[in-house]
Amino acid sequence: MQLREVRSGESYGITHSANQIFGMGNTVVADKLKVRWPSGTIDEAFNVNANQFLNLREGSTQAPSMVDPGPQMSLPGEVVTMMLSATDPTGDVLTYAALNLPDGLSLDPGTGEISGTIATSASTTTVVASVTDGWSTTECSFPWTVADPPDTTAPTILLGGPAGTVTGPVTLLIQPSEPIIGLTLDDLQLTNAVASALDINGSGYRVTLTPQVDGPVSVQLPADVVQDAAGNGNVASGPFNFAADLTPPVATLVSTVTEAGGNFDVNVTFSEDVTGLGRFDFQITNGYATLLVGSGDSYTLSVTPLPGGDIGIVLPANRCE
Repeated sequence: MQLREVRSGESYGITHSANQIFGMGNTVVADKLKVRWPSGTIDEAFNVNANQFLNLREGSTQAPSMVDPGPQMSLPGEVVTMMLSATDPTGDVLTYAALNLPDGLSLDPGTGEISGTIATSASTTTVVASVTDGWSTTECSFPWTVADPPDTTAPTILLGGPAGTVTGPVTLLIQPSEPIIGLTLDDLQLTNAVASALDINGSGYRVTLTPQVDGPVSVQLPADVVQDAAGNGNVASGPFNFAADLTPPVATLVSTVTEAGGNFDVNVTFSEDVTGLGRFDFQITNGYATLLVGSGDSYTLSVTPLPGGDIGIVLPANRCE
């Protein structure tokens, strides 16, 4: 603690200097400055900065007051303008300061305006704002949060599966652009198919589709039946289409030969076009196939008989498609 006295009238024409100097060494802020006036009035100033001259007036040391701006919220890249508000009871000129402002923001010390463009990613800092009238300093702390931009992007859905024509149950792949919640089998719009066995497949899902009758099959996921973590409903998927052929082809074998004395031909006719048929697909008793020609729904099988009995020719199931 340091004490100085200013006196007058100690002798004729002599008075103390009104200027008083306090040495503070390495101390940059004095905790308190107390002035006791001849009238008995006491002025007290707190948090007084070093390295300045103060013009003392009786009753002038009442500290300025600052309005707490409260918690602040901004987005990266947002342009910010905000005023710190303070008043001084004796009308002294005020000077503002602020510590820990988000990157990209600065303070005008004369007006208390905080402005700039947020240049930091998501974070929260505690801003310490202060105002001084040259005598006293008043501080106010408030949090400033820079939040990630809200997610407003709707998830998209890609459907995939077999191409062309299928003959039985198939797997439908459902691939969202981001994790989704709320998917059920009832959400799928189906034409000529029944869905079952919904299961997770990596970052997506898989579903078993069972066609009901021959003909086109279509599946689609409508809009807003599932959501992402931010609550955005999905964009409707495009339709996924393929064909179902559930009726197996029927083969008819005809030969005009009633008694084989040598090689003979058998006409093989199907109820629809087939592929994958070979001469070894036929089961032949007392003979063997030597040649098969044809395509689509019409073929000719050449057979060489063996001696010793009737000749039988059968085409087992599932030998062609």
